[in-house]
Amino acid sequence: MAARETGGRPTVADVTREADLARVFTEAGGLFGASFAGVVDIVGRADLRPIIEFSETEWDSQFSLILKHAFFTIKHAAPHFPSAGGTMVFVSSLETVSNLGVV
Repeated sequence: MAARETGGRPTVADVTREADLARVFTEAGGLFGASFAGVVDIVGRADLRPIIEFSETEWDSQFSLILKHAFFTIKHAAPHFPSAGGTMVFVSSLETVSNLGVV
């Protein structure tokens, strides 16, 4: 819906898989020309348990979703920026979680 409202093109990707993000930015390069000046990244899921309650698998999942995807985004978006540079914005928020009474 957001893509339609802004004249964008939706795509589907697993942000924890490097190949998926490489494809997303290759497609973006094809859509927007050889370079684009910025990326806004809004990815995340709040899991606000104490760290001692995480299993190793749950921790790995959180790490991949929150940090590893950011690394993949930087790695595959930056080559499309013009030589003068560009901007990356990574957005996170707990507001919706606190409104649900989870915090």
